[in-house]
Amino acid sequence: LIVVVIIMIKMFVEIDKKAGYLQIPYLLWLVFASILNLSIIILN
Repeated sequence: LIVVVIIMIKMFVEIDKKAGYLQIPYLLWLVFASILNLSIIILN
């Protein structure tokens, strides 16, 4: 999912830079959620 969002952001930036940059918080949230899920899996 993270890879797809990075590709989406690159495509958005080509069309409208502002729209692409507004997707960066979504990418950061996905990274945070992935790290959180991985840490929970490791602890269990």
